[in-house]
Amino acid sequence: MGDGLLAFGDEPAGVSQYLSANSQTLTALLSVNAFVKAKPDRAERGVRCNEHPSSVLIDPTADTARPLADALAYRWSPRAFADRSVSPEDLRTVLEAGRWAASSGNSQPWRYVVARREDADAFAALLACLNEGNQRWAKDAPVLMLAFARRTNDAGKKIFYAHHDLGAASAQMAVQAASMGMQVHQMAGVLKDKMVETVGAPDDMEPMTALVLGWPGEPDTLPEDLEARERAPRTRLPFDAVFFSGTWGEAVGE
Repeated sequence: MGDGLLAFGDEPAGVSQYLSANSQTLTALLSVNAFVKAKPDRAERGVRCNEHPSSVLIDPTADTARPLADALAYRWSPRAFADRSVSPEDLRTVLEAGRWAASSGNSQPWRYVVARREDADAFAALLACLNEGNQRWAKDAPVLMLAFARRTNDAGKKIFYAHHDLGAASAQMAVQAASMGMQVHQMAGVLKDKMVETVGAPDDMEPMTALVLGWPGEPDTLPEDLEARERAPRTRLPFDAVFFSGTWGEAVGE
């Protein structure tokens, strides 16, 4: 295994303080969020990548029924990523957001193995743990992670909500990344036995999912079928289909 692989017990390289090295991107995002609030036609929206100032990327900002925090509305799961590195400082900031997720009994059952694309051997090893469909596009992401859930606590008792808590940690990382102008794409299409074998995960760790992290890129860099999915409108179930007041099926009032 290459020296770049962050296995269980390792600590990511770099300092913990987030350095604001991406001011152009952050400024663009702030401008776009202000623009989105004016409710223009979605075709008029776009975020310009500071590596490719002539290109306009997809604006993924959700058309929400209520105003949300900018990072929540902007968060989405792209497959196209710019050819731009995620610094150790930025990576560590996103991971720190996951560290502070809520968990049942503060059990903190999430574990992640991380590789940056600069560490070619480590990145290739993690990439091989994805199914072929996800490998098609994840190979171009700057950072790849494998996610595991701890099965039992220190007392040997089963952690019943480990899957839920792992999802919460991943979601917090996704929102933090969005607040910095990046995005996280979570994947269920993984080879679980290979995940365990590749990183040497302990028996107590259940292989679950994978994530990529990076700066959004141009959809036309994707294969044609994936580009179509990348450009498809974002949708969600209606509010009243998922939230009920007091009893099943009763709408939550205004």
